[in-house]
Amino acid sequence: IRCIKPNEQKRPMYIEPSRVLHQVKYLGLVENVKIKKAGYAYRAPYDVFLQRFYMLYNGQLQRGGVDGVRQLTQFISQKHSSDVPQSEWCFGRTKVFVSSPQTVFLL
Repeated sequence: IRCIKPNEQKRPMYIEPSRVLHQVKYLGLVENVKIKKAGYAYRAPYDVFLQRFYMLYNGQLQRGGVDGVRQLTQFISQKHSSDVPQSEWCFGRTKVFVSSPQTVFLL
């Protein structure tokens, strides 16, 4: 839950647009809305994703970054091919995105 303060004076029915815009940008709400609109239920930086899910992989993962995450997601998609298709994942410059919340719950 995010709270936006419309003004500093605590006056009812008064909004300072520049203050609200600054808070929306600072909290990353614009990015959140874009990602949700694109249909991605979960996102995480590569290193966080690897720390959270590396134990699912039986072998040795490549060191971090997009290569390690691609290796891990490919393994998960092969192991759970009926539940997690390869199209479930999308890779950004710094984050991995997962389309459906069911996939995150399955992991």
